[in-house]
Amino acid sequence: MKMRNLFVILVLMGLFTACNKDTPYIPDDPTDDPVTFVTGNILGFVGDESGEAVINADVRIGSKETTTDEYGFFKFDQVSLSANGAYLTVEKTGYFHGSRRFIPGNGTNNVKITLLEKEIIGSIMTSSGGEVETNGGAKVRFEAGSLLDASGNAYSGEVQVAARWINPGESSVFDQMPGNLTAVDAEGAEVGLATFGMMAVELQSPSGEELQPNADNGAILEMPVPAELLSNAPTEIPLWYFDEDKGLWIEEGFATLSGNVYSGKVSHFSFWNCDAPFPVVGLTGCVVDRTGNPVTMGVSVSIEVQNSGLTSSGLVNSTGCFGGDVPMNELMTMNILGPCDEVIFSMEIGPFADDADLGTIQIPDLDAALVAGKVLDCNGTPVDDGYCILKWENLVFGLELDANGDFSTYIPYCEGVEASLTPINSANQEAGATVEFELETVNEFNALQACGGLIDPPYFLLKINGVEMLNLSDSLQTGGDSYLSDGYVVDGNSFGITGDATKVDAVYNDFTTASYDFSLAFPGTQTGTFEEAYLDLSGILPTGEEFSFSGLHDFTTLIVSEYGNSNEPLRIYFEVLLEDGGESYDVSGTLITTVQ
Repeated sequence: MKMRNLFVILVLMGLFTACNKDTPYIPDDPTDDPVTFVTGNILGFVGDESGEAVINADVRIGSKETTTDEYGFFKFDQVSLSANGAYLTVEKTGYFHGSRRFIPGNGTNNVKITLLEKEIIGSIMTSSGGEVETNGGAKVRFEAGSLLDASGNAYSGEVQVAARWINPGESSVFDQMPGNLTAVDAEGAEVGLATFGMMAVELQSPSGEELQPNADNGAILEMPVPAELLSNAPTEIPLWYFDEDKGLWIEEGFATLSGNVYSGKVSHFSFWNCDAPFPVVGLTGCVVDRTGNPVTMGVSVSIEVQNSGLTSSGLVNSTGCFGGDVPMNELMTMNILGPCDEVIFSMEIGPFADDADLGTIQIPDLDAALVAGKVLDCNGTPVDDGYCILKWENLVFGLELDANGDFSTYIPYCEGVEASLTPINSANQEAGATVEFELETVNEFNALQACGGLIDPPYFLLKINGVEMLNLSDSLQTGGDSYLSDGYVVDGNSFGITGDATKVDAVYNDFTTASYDFSLAFPGTQTGTFEEAYLDLSGILPTGEEFSFSGLHDFTTLIVSEYGNSNEPLRIYFEVLLEDGGESYDVSGTLITTVQ
């Protein structure tokens, strides 16, 4: 059975018998199909629970890493993604870990993740044990002497508890939960989950040392069941923990229902989930308006199981298509919702014994509005590495730019709705002014300029042959193991440049896998586009390959978009092709520092 981007079925019927199992078998790859990979793009948004952008969050997929910008967005271009389920993680100090598992589709894969604040909500003493209550009335209870330190030794003293309950009855669960609801049961089989509540818990000492329950005593989690889900809640239900390495929920233990509260013992902490498992089949389809335009933003697909009346939903991707898992052999109603959660189309589907494709679903009463345009950099050149932020009806989406700087999407049209666009140049780390407009059937913007500071110095991004070698900001210091110097004026003749030049130096060394020495000197002390500059670049790639280049080079692109006065920003973007011994090195980078 293939692993797909699960339509999160909040609750099904209480027809599943829970079992108290021993340590589960976890296969290396919980699918029956061989793993295949596709190449695709990802454009995502990371926000907090109020919807505000979380900046400088670390985002990883496979071996690729990046950070969110000041708008909370991140991009991955042409990355290898598992067709059985790509897994993306987000980390930010002060928040619980976030992640998303999704099936990469045609076009850009849009991802939204909400990070939960990791707040210390209470403390206990190990000598007496105790309980701590978090939001919604969820609780964590400990016996005396039941905790271990990071080395596995018995811990004695104060225990600080950070915990959050995720309400399964609210639509926000889709963005807040880790991964999706794909799981591996105690027999090693892949299943879908119907969640009755999730909880994140982390323990630490007052000095910040991570703590865990011991295997003998464990800890008790208590999670309330919302009133609207209680009639379907089984008396006994499996417990599942989220494996952050695999990106899957793993069955371990069980919980019992008393009144409206599930209670179960756990032996370690991460995200925990009270869920009923069910067999699934895949469901796919695409949504177009009455004239055949694909609706790519602001539309969600809701699946309602008819014999329980309970629902789930997911967004379409950038081509207007959707895909996910739904319950096997169940009669369902599919509702297509607009940006205000209004039903704009409805049809009965299922029951399905095997994977099903609904094909193209045309909505006869929907007129989609075109939002399209082109983004230019400070010199009027099309931006091919960037995006536009589109906001309307309290929604936020990223529109990726193509090689010509163009963007285009169709969204549900509502007369009189205010919208806005903000152009972003990711390569140069620059942003343009936000354009506000009233949504019409055709909205075209043919000369949006992404010009102006996006992030503050220091910042140094270095790519070699398209592979990110460095992406440093806070770790860059004026000295030590890594630094980026201020831009300072030098005698250009020393570098084969006539007249004054501006020079920037950088050094990086992690003392394990990679080290780099970098110097760039370009003619002049002002903004502009330059064709020739001095570059000194040497280092050791993570593969162990050594390289060294020094001298004047013809640059494919060298743009100085900002050159301030003393202590003001200096922003440089460059691309240059270097050759050595028959090997070619396509080197590009973004430098944001200050003027000396």
